Amino acid sequence: MPKIKKIVSILKFKRKHYANIKRFKPNILIGLNIEQVKTRISQNKINVAATPQTKSFFAILKDSAFSLFNLINIILAAALLYVGSSYKNILFLGVVFSNLIINLVQEIRAKRATDKLSLLSAATATVRRNRQELELRSEEVVLDDIILYSPGKQIVTDSYILEGECEVNEAFLTGESEPVYKVKGDMLFSGSFISSGSCTAQADSVGTDNASYEITAGAKKMKTRASEIVKSLRKIIRVISVILVPLGVLFFLRQNSHDTVTITVATEHTVSALIGMIPEGLILLTSTVLAVIVVKLARKKVLVNELYSIEMLARVDTICLDKTGTLTEGSMKVEDIILIDPERKDEVNFALASINESLTKNETMESIGRFLQGVAFEKAESTVPFSSKKKWCGVYFVNKGAYILGAPEIVLNKNETGLLIKANDYAKNYRVLCLSFSHDLGEDGILPENRTALSLLLLSDTIRTNAKETIEYFKKQGVAVKIISGDNPLTVSNVAKKVGVDGYENSYDMTMVTDDSEIEKIADKYVIFGRTTPIQKQLLIKALRKKGHTVAMTGDGVNDVLAMKEADCSISVAQGTDAARTVADIVLLNSSFEAVPKIVDEGRMAINNLQRTSSLFIVKTIYSALLTIVFLFWSFPYPFIPIQLTLISSVGIGIPAFFLAFELNKDRVKGKFIANILLKAAPAGISIFIGIIATHIVAIQINLTQSEIGTICVLTTGSIALLGVLFISMPLNKLRLLLVIILSGTFIVCIFFFREVFELYRLSLRANISLLIIVCACGFIFWLLKKMFTYKVLQPK
Repeated sequence: MPKIKKIVSILKFKRKHYANIKRFKPNILIGLNIEQVKTRISQNKINVAATPQTKSFFAILKDSAFSLFNLINIILAAALLYVGSSYKNILFLGVVFSNLIINLVQEIRAKRATDKLSLLSAATATVRRNRQELELRSEEVVLDDIILYSPGKQIVTDSYILEGECEVNEAFLTGESEPVYKVKGDMLFSGSFISSGSCTAQADSVGTDNASYEITAGAKKMKTRASEIVKSLRKIIRVISVILVPLGVLFFLRQNSHDTVTITVATEHTVSALIGMIPEGLILLTSTVLAVIVVKLARKKVLVNELYSIEMLARVDTICLDKTGTLTEGSMKVEDIILIDPERKDEVNFALASINESLTKNETMESIGRFLQGVAFEKAESTVPFSSKKKWCGVYFVNKGAYILGAPEIVLNKNETGLLIKANDYAKNYRVLCLSFSHDLGEDGILPENRTALSLLLLSDTIRTNAKETIEYFKKQGVAVKIISGDNPLTVSNVAKKVGVDGYENSYDMTMVTDDSEIEKIADKYVIFGRTTPIQKQLLIKALRKKGHTVAMTGDGVNDVLAMKEADCSISVAQGTDAARTVADIVLLNSSFEAVPKIVDEGRMAINNLQRTSSLFIVKTIYSALLTIVFLFWSFPYPFIPIQLTLISSVGIGIPAFFLAFELNKDRVKGKFIANILLKAAPAGISIFIGIIATHIVAIQINLTQSEIGTICVLTTGSIALLGVLFISMPLNKLRLLLVIILSGTFIVCIFFFREVFELYRLSLRANISLLIIVCACGFIFWLLKKMFTYKVLQPK
């Protein structure tokens, strides 16, 4: 447990911070008074958030403005100014600044929307002050507060237990999935969760003084998953940053070696080559599109904790649901109590009422309380709280013995097989619990050997009204649905049948698993998994991901946390536990899973459009990189200057990318991001490269001037770029057709009416004929390559 040792050493060191502070020891039933709370606030001993929910405004500005590509663009612009180039050649910075402003506006909007919703989803603490129990945000807790913890609650600050006992999940701190048993005097570390049991504790440190602060700060909300887009963008940045400087130096030396080229022209040509290779708007477009989706989802009461989870959800091919709270409303109702011995009815009612009063409240206990309202009860002398791992709980009375309540297959003795068969029959329509009697509660959480069944409890749960439509949506989208639950597999299968899950009869009882290695074999084979422990849920998700699936997990309880952390994308509801909401990538604030299809649609639209529009940026990178390499060894000067590339980039990349990034597209995202955009960009990039090389070869044969060569290259590049926009706009609708017409018109207006600005020249008859032939040939090559690459993409692997 190296991390716990580190926490303890930090804890001892930080206690020195409180050496000169008078500590309060409030009565456990009263808590701090108003004056004591004011004192702690004045001392700044409040539980300030250890980790930011979103990036700060400064971080947004820094990440957007001071990126590698922006820095390179500024250096290139400075080089042009230094050698006395025309101001028009640095207009490419206008595109950079436009992208930057749009990105800043959208990211700030997303931040504000997320921060606002985060307040509704944030972990809270039940604090006792002045004899009153208050539900406070974690940052409102002060040093020495009396805090009440129950199952699913997050430990908001380092506290030591004054009363009670519980099992604590410290996986966030130690990586260990097994809960740790805690009793009076033990320390609860912030960032962990109560798995079972309940306790009353006193805040022993707050905010940055928490022992776990140095381990958890910045590692929770700001953690970015290794998404396909992130990995692809990093590869692009890495490759370009490695080759750009040496290639730029060599290219400048080569251009400057031409007799007819001045140092100013050589610099202009070098800058043109380099800015052509930089997909300057790609990264900003990506974050802008995702930020817009975050704002749209926020309006639908959906909180996105992890930006790139939108991409992961768009790629999901398997979704794992927890039955209770997802397919059902989670509001249990006791339908009947089946007595084994009618003579012991009063004892059964007393036992159930006492269990309800003695143990921590949950929906099951509250349903028992409602059913047995008015029945006499006693507080138990000792208890064993329920946990998802052992699947039973119990209470003990000195003069009466022990009563155990739990899953029939766990609680019933081996000689009570008849009752187990009966319970399994009831389980087809109800959730079934068994109440048994024993003389003691056993030791170390192990069931006592001698126990006798007293009754079976039949409980029902209402299926959500929208559950069937949600399942139907995933079926139509080709997303496999699996249900992973702690309930009896027969009960879960029955619910799955009612909501239309394919393969509902294909169920597996996870109590049959004797070795964790078996889970890999059954993960893909079965649809319904019942009697699943929290660790088994995690292992099932891990096994599915290992088999190549992209997995989403929905859950609302502390028993779902490990699986949610393991999933590619995790979804919880506002009514879920602190534990589930904290680890969830997406939180549904209206607590209705009918929003999930809408989130998937938004994610697919965003990622599909990003892949489509990103190819526009890569087209320029492809032909610029190829041309730069060729012109390193060719005797011709580079055919472009920066202002010409600004025109081509505007009509062929920037404007269409912005408008096409938000078109409807609900297809499931498949394949590698970088491979997809390269396949889409390659036809146009290669066609333009061929066209420019062909122009220079023709120029040699028919003796064209350098001005004519440059003009033909600009017109060819612009024409094929617009052809590429036309193809990625397919199928055309009125909006896309209008966009293509406007872009083409803008390009034509610029080349006819602003020739001097873009340094384009009138062409001779032979130059015009050459231009027509080259553009038509390039158009045919583009079409041919498009067919070839499309065929390659569609072929099964």
